[in-house]
Amino acid sequence: MRTLVCHPRLSRVLLGCGLFWFVGATLRTNIQAWGLEVFQEAGIGNITNEKLAYLFDRSRARHRLGQRARRSLHKVGDLSWTRRYGLFMAVGILLLVFSADIGGSRSWFAVLVVTGFFAGLLIVPLNAALQAESDQPSSAKRFSVQNFLD
Repeated sequence: MRTLVCHPRLSRVLLGCGLFWFVGATLRTNIQAWGLEVFQEAGIGNITNEKLAYLFDRSRARHRLGQRARRSLHKVGDLSWTRRYGLFMAVGILLLVFSADIGGSRSWFAVLVVTGFFAGLLIVPLNAALQAESDQPSSAKRFSVQNFLD
C-alpha cells in the first residue's frame, strides 16, 4: 500500500478510482427513489421499480459504450483527458438535480445516460494505468489495495 500511495502518479490514479466508486455508490443508493419522484412529478404515474431498473440498465449500457469508446480514443497510460471526463461526469451529476425541473423525465434520463458515458470514459484509463504501471509480480496486492481504497 505504501508503494502505491507514495508513487506520485499512481496515488492520483487511486484517488480518481476511489472518487469514481464513491460517486457511483452514492448515486446507486439514492437514484431509485429519486427517479420514481421525478417520474411522478412529470405526471407519469405508471412507473414501477421494475421499469425504473430497466431504464438504469440502459444507462449502464451507455457506461459500457463509454468504456469501449475510450479504448479506441486513447492509448494505455494516456491520462490526459481523464480530468475532463471527470469534470463532465461531475457536471452531469449536478445537472441531474435540475433536469427534472427543466425538461421532466426525458431530460433527466438523457443527463443520466450522458453522465454514464463519461463515467465509462473516466474509469477505463485509470484502471489501465494502474495495471500497466504497477509492479506486475505483486498484482494481487495491487488489486487488494485498490479494492480497499475504493
